[in-house]
Amino acid sequence: SYGFPSDEEIIQNFHPTWRDQMLENLNQLTPEACNDALKTARNDWIAQNDGADWIQAHDFYEGACEAVRELLQNHGSSDVYIITTKAKDFALRLLKQQGLYSEDGSRIR
Repeated sequence: SYGFPSDEEIIQNFHPTWRDQMLENLNQLTPEACNDALKTARNDWIAQNDGADWIQAHDFYEGACEAVRELLQNHGSSDVYIITTKAKDFALRLLKQQGLYSEDGSRIR
């Protein structure tokens, strides 16, 4: 351990008031609270300048947009599915920015 205290030693020797407060806060940290905090931060970021900074901070894997564009051209939108961890509205914003989706129903330009 290279002379560093263990996690347990840090917790035991940490100022008791701070330690107890931090542990209480951690116990209140739920997946729902984390998700809500993330959603709030993302929505606040997107609310700034119509989300331009948010969109600019995201990038697709190299070649991904070209592959989707080719699939759309060859097979049409009914045969192409996008699997992502992003919520639909956020994924559509990113696809729209790449010219792979438009709100009028056309999916490719």
